[in-house]
Amino acid sequence: MLRASFAIIGCCALLAANGCGSSEPTGSGGGPPFAGPDAMKGSMMGPPSGNAVFDKNCTGCHQVMTGAAPGGPPRKGPNLAKVGAEHKADWIADYVKNPAKVKADSKMPEFASKLSADDIKSVSEFLAEKK
Repeated sequence: MLRASFAIIGCCALLAANGCGSSEPTGSGGGPPFAGPDAMKGSMMGPPSGNAVFDKNCTGCHQVMTGAAPGGPPRKGPNLAKVGAEHKADWIADYVKNPAKVKADSKMPEFASKLSADDIKSVSEFLAEKK
C-alpha cells in the first residue's frame, strides 16, 4: 500500500514537473491556457507576446497543435500548427488585418479594428514560427 502511494506521488510529481511553465498554447477548449511568463507583457513592458495574443483572440476558432484538440467542440477555423511553413509574418499580418482582402472567400472576421498594430505584429510573428 505504501509502495503504491509513493508510486502515485512520484508519477504526479513527474507529470507536474514536465508540464509546468510551458509557453505553448494548447488550443484546447475552455479558457485560454497558461501562456508562460511573457503572457503578462503589456503596455508597460512592451508589446504582448504573440502566444498571449493568440490565446486571447484566436483559440475560439483555431489551434496551433498538431493533431486534434483535446476535448471540446471542433474548431471553425483551420489548425495553424504549420501555417509558417506556407506563409511569412507579413502575409499573416495582412490576413489577420483583413482576411477578405487577401482571400475573397474567407470566413474569418477582420481584426484590424480589434487588435493593435503591436498585437497583430506579435501574433503574426508567433504564427510564422509554426512550421
